[in-house]
Amino acid sequence: MRKRILPSLRKRKKEHLIIFIHGLANKPPKDLLRKWYIKSIWEGLKMSRLTVDSFELEVVYWADLMYPKPLDPNIKDKKHPLYLDEPYIPFDGKFRRTTTNKKKTFLDRLEEKLETLFMKNYRWINLDYIFDLITSRIVKDLYIYYRKTIKKEGDIEEVARKVIRNRLIKKLRRNKHKKIMLISHSMGSIIAYDVLLHAVPNIEVDYFVTIGSPLGLPMIKREIFKELNMEFDVNKKLPTPENIIGHWYNFSDSNDAISADKSLEDDYKANEKGIGPKDVEIVNTYEINGVANAHKSFGYLRAPEMIAAIYHFVTDKEPGLIENLISKCKEYIEEVIENVTN
Repeated sequence: MRKRILPSLRKRKKEHLIIFIHGLANKPPKDLLRKWYIKSIWEGLKMSRLTVDSFELEVVYWADLMYPKPLDPNIKDKKHPLYLDEPYIPFDGKFRRTTTNKKKTFLDRLEEKLETLFMKNYRWINLDYIFDLITSRIVKDLYIYYRKTIKKEGDIEEVARKVIRNRLIKKLRRNKHKKIMLISHSMGSIIAYDVLLHAVPNIEVDYFVTIGSPLGLPMIKREIFKELNMEFDVNKKLPTPENIIGHWYNFSDSNDAISADKSLEDDYKANEKGIGPKDVEIVNTYEINGVANAHKSFGYLRAPEMIAAIYHFVTDKEPGLIENLISKCKEYIEEVIENVTN
């Protein structure tokens, strides 16, 4: 006689959840941003000819901690501080990237100078001062994150990075029994890395995905070393959080100025499970009115390589499928690159 297995004792399949933490600068309202992230992924699935029944995505939104009001898609005045200049735009199949991005060129040159400065780590130069000077003028959100306090509730002030990190900590703790894919964009990858390393060591993340990440920049690595109470050493690799149990994919576009150091594999060592960052270069197809933005999250989310990772996560397909899917998408990628050069 077969022994009956009680429902409560059966092994239940974990729910799958994608958590997305956004990057720096002000953002549209949370619900709209989430809607656009989801649209980007569905668009990418369709372009890559992959099918999933559904997926769950939640957003860790922290722009409201820096900015009193979100960007407003209804504002038409381009000079208005809340004007939304880069909404979600579907890919039209023709990627041009013909406009020179002066900001990118400036950031590229600045990154080269800073990398030389931080890599050599001159004892007679106050690198904290250099970091503060640059970030307070160019990437203010990053300066606030590392150096300032912000309002936690009411008039209570607290260290900014603690308040910002707490948004992701709460989301991870509420979903600790689920299978998690954590996607982090731009400065969000710094926040996500810090949280995984310091705050939630017992909460497992199956997939950690960094897109347009500055985690390889020496000035950022130096801040991570400082929090670990370690002397900054450009030749020493930083740790991969032990609670990353499946994969760490680092997606970057060669034209993305924010992720100027594209490779994280030579900056972060594998954890005890043998998991470390895997660098994958993609083509970010986001552009609006003929002007491309290789750093835009929507373009990263619909890229075939990103879609392959999401498909693998959602469907629990066999290991190695991501590489196979990327290979199958090669024809599409080559078509995009051809359109860039024409």
